[in-house]
Amino acid sequence: MPRLEQWSIGTTRDDKYTAPELMVYVAHGKVYDSDAWPKGHKIRTSYIEEINIPARYIQTRNTRYELGKPLKKYLTYLKKNKPEWYAELTKE
Repeated sequence: MPRLEQWSIGTTRDDKYTAPELMVYVAHGKVYDSDAWPKGHKIRTSYIEEINIPARYIQTRNTRYELGKPLKKYLTYLKKNKPEWYAELTKE
């Protein structure tokens, strides 16, 4: 399974008037163990269909990515804005 390192999840839209459940999300990061990309290649995924932080993966239309270590700046963002994700990702 391809693995993302130094990743973050964001939206492709900068629209404060769109409801969160209608937003489209993508991940950015360096990909490893992929048949499609060279080791460490920076990518932006296609739209994410499922985010499973406890199981450490995201699912796009065609690919499931294992989530390795997120970007440090993203962890700082999560600590304030999504503390449940932050807690899960910083568990030992």
